[in-house]
Amino acid sequence: ESAAISLKARDLIQKLSEEDELLKKKGDTIYSIWHPEYGAWMIEATPNKPYGNSATDLRTVEPNLRNRRKRILDALGEDEGVIGLVAWPRLGCEGFLAQPAPTGGPVSKS
Repeated sequence: ESAAISLKARDLIQKLSEEDELLKKKGDTIYSIWHPEYGAWMIEATPNKPYGNSATDLRTVEPNLRNRRKRILDALGEDEGVIGLVAWPRLGCEGFLAQPAPTGGPVSKS
């Protein structure tokens, strides 16, 4: 088997943000904010509000991280998953993208 990077972060962020807007309208609490990252395959999620400095606040960090991962997984297709890596092992090699796309650009040459 093989794995490839999916370049759909923008679509996922839009989907997750739209879901959050619907939850807000229903009066539900929103726990995360979704942000684009450097690559079209990266999603950054941050807490909706800063954590405090109490032990109670610290106990909410791990459940919040699990919730963010679950939300992303629920938005993905059946054959897709989430992995947290500093760098994709085959980044730049033939076949590393799930969808063909041009590579390079001024930012990648910095």
